[in-house]
Amino acid sequence: MANDDGKKEYMKKLFLTFLMIVGIAVSALAQASFKVVPPRNVIAGNVFYVTYRLTNGEGSSLNAPAIQGCKLLSPRPGISTMQSVEIINGHQTSSTTEDYTFTYRAEKEGSYTIPAASISAGGKTLQSPLSKSFLPTAPPPDSKVDITTSPRYASTI
Repeated sequence: MANDDGKKEYMKKLFLTFLMIVGIAVSALAQASFKVVPPRNVIAGNVFYVTYRLTNGEGSSLNAPAIQGCKLLSPRPGISTMQSVEIINGHQTSSTTEDYTFTYRAEKEGSYTIPAASISAGGKTLQSPLSKSFLPTAPPPDSKVDITTSPRYASTI
């Protein structure tokens, strides 16, 4: 009886190892994608962030794109990396996401286009899809944002 329990435990471990290997192989075949995440609200004269997101790839060689009418405040991006592994009913999926965030300031009110960017990932060059447009709004009269005390901008100083 004890020998049967040992075989069952061994087969269980072997099966779980097989599932992990298959999951890793499938995630390695996942298609890399690259897109721009535009800012939601932009006020003329204030700081805003543009994020380029690479999914399922390790990127390099991303340069800050110039946005006409805006000043680039950080030529090097802030980079964050996220990894996700999910096992549901024995089926494993995994993904990685790298966010590259650049800081800009809108110089004046108007319509601006965020240009496409390209990044090297897995021996290929990926380009973000068509550019996004946004309209910075003028600040309300007699209102000023103090970036030294605003929680959103305090970490950038």
